[in-house]
Amino acid sequence: MAEVQISYKGSAIAQMNASGTKTLLTEGKYLEDDVTVEYTRPSTPSPTLIAKTITQNGTYDAEDDNADGYSEVVVNVSGGGGLSFDEIVDKSLPTGAVKLSTAQTIAAYGIYGFSKITSLFSDTVKTISGNYAICYNPNLEYIVMANPSFNMTNINNTINNNVKLKAIDLASQTLGFGATTFRNNTLFNVLILRKSSVVQLSRYEAFNGTPFASNGSGGTLYVPQSLISSYQSATNWSTILGYANNSIVAIEGSQYENYYADGTPIPTT
Repeated sequence: MAEVQISYKGSAIAQMNASGTKTLLTEGKYLEDDVTVEYTRPSTPSPTLIAKTITQNGTYDAEDDNADGYSEVVVNVSGGGGLSFDEIVDKSLPTGAVKLSTAQTIAAYGIYGFSKITSLFSDTVKTISGNYAICYNPNLEYIVMANPSFNMTNINNTINNNVKLKAIDLASQTLGFGATTFRNNTLFNVLILRKSSVVQLSRYEAFNGTPFASNGSGGTLYVPQSLISSYQSATNWSTILGYANNSIVAIEGSQYENYYADGTPIPTT
């Protein structure tokens, strides 16, 4: 099916694909103001997913039956991976995004070395249950855990070495960060914490190797307006926020008030 339709006074005169080119000899035939170009590609259909449970270590391509996209995944089953393919492909998010729509746990090495994931979103995951849960994903830029029941309490080496990671958005009311929680995410400079009380930070070294660190270029912490002063005086947060390049901003009125860090709208009901 053609993706672009060219019309003259409402009547189609040419069709083409979005990636193609076409030259119209309009002199003596058409008035430029009467020519319209319309993108006519229909909405992408909901894919019928191929559910294949991973039972051994290796690299896999997760594809849907429409064959219009895939994510390459590397899974270490012995470390607690073993995601099924129906967890990987979700066409309601932009290309390169992954939505975990039924999974409730990310185990140790659960999201590890997924080379084509650009953002990770879940409103179902409740627990990160082991170290290196979201690590070494070279193109991952955004992580959003939107489930208020999400639990990530003082687990070390949790979200590490994602070299393009920019922002983490956590809606959870059960949070605590350990000594190496965010280590070596070298571009990570936005942290959004929607919890209605101050999140425990047991060690300021949790941010080593990130822009939030003492020798970093600086990061921004987004929290509820009512908690700003509490964060500024809280144990270890006061150290992080004391570094000259770091700042703290209210979620209310910011670009993240109605949207998560990956651009997903926050439900209104």
